[in-house]
Amino acid sequence: MIFPDFVTRHSLPVRHRTMGPLFAFILAGLLAAAPPTARSQEESAPPPAARTWTAATATQPASAPVQTAPAPEPVPSPRPVPLPTDEEIRGRVEEALSRDAGIAGHGTFQVACEEGIVTLTGSAETLSVLRQAERRAGDILGVLDVVIVCNISTAGAPDPRILLEIQRALDLPALRGDNIAVAVTDGYVHLRGTAATYARKLLAERSVSEVPGAVAVRNDLRVSAPPEGDDDALAWRIRLLLTGGLTPIPGRFDVTVKGREVVLRGEVPLYSHRIQAERLALSVGGIVAVENRLKVDPSLAFPRTTPEGTP
Repeated sequence: MIFPDFVTRHSLPVRHRTMGPLFAFILAGLLAAAPPTARSQEESAPPPAARTWTAATATQPASAPVQTAPAPEPVPSPRPVPLPTDEEIRGRVEEALSRDAGIAGHGTFQVACEEGIVTLTGSAETLSVLRQAERRAGDILGVLDVVIVCNISTAGAPDPRILLEIQRALDLPALRGDNIAVAVTDGYVHLRGTAATYARKLLAERSVSEVPGAVAVRNDLRVSAPPEGDDDALAWRIRLLLTGGLTPIPGRFDVTVKGREVVLRGEVPLYSHRIQAERLALSVGGIVAVENRLKVDPSLAFPRTTPEGTP
C-alpha cells in the first residue's frame, strides 16, 4: 500500500541534504558583510619589538639603580699649635741662663725678645760664656735667632799674658802634631797653621775662647787631612750625620757641596739645632767652610695632629 503524503512529510534525510549547502552560503555572506577594520586589526598589528640580550642585561636588570661610591670627605687641616709669646720666651731664656752653672756667676745678661728674635746684652768673663749663653737661649722653643751685644769683662788684659794662657790651653793631647801659630793684638786672637781634622780646628778655637781677655778669635787653621771623597760623597756623609745615627737632628735638610764648601738649607725646630747642624757639617773630613742658611720653624717641634674623631 502506498501512502504518498506520509512519505513526503517524513523524508528528513532528503531535506537535511538540501539545507547544508544553503546554510554554508548564508554564513559566507555574513562573513563577507562584516566591517573590514575588525578583521584587519589583528593582521595589521606590528610584531613585538625584538629584545636584545647582552651581558649587561644578563647580569643586571634594566631597572636596577647605578651604584656609585660616596665622595670622600675632605681631610681637615691640622690645628695650629699656639707658640709662646715674646714675653714668655724672654722669661724662659732668663730662667735657662740662671740655671746653667757655666753661665751664672760668670756674666750679667739682659734679655729682650721681639718677634722671636732674642737679644742678649751685658757682659761675660770669656767668649766661651757668651757662646754657652747663645746655645741655652737657642734651646727655648720659639726663638728664631739670637743676637749677642755683650762685652768681655776681662778685656784689657796684657797681650803677652793672653798669649801665654792660650799656649797653655792649646797644650792638649788631642792637638799634638798640629802646627798652630797664635798672634794676639789688643785681645784679638789670630790662629794660623794646620790641623789634622776640622774637629781639631774647632777644638783649638773653643780652647782659645775660654781664655780671659780674648775678645775675638779669627780661625784660619787649614785642615791637612784629605777629603773623605768627592763633593757628592761629602754631601752624603753630612746628610747621614744630620738625619741618622743615635741622635739625629729633627728638621728638613738640603745639603749641597761644591769645592768642599757646604751650603745648608731647610728648617729646624730650634735655634740650637741650627748651631748643631753646622758643627756636624764641619766635622766631616775635607770640608773647608759651611754657609748656614737653615731657618727656624718652631711648628716642627709638634707632631701633625688632626681634630678629634678624624682618623
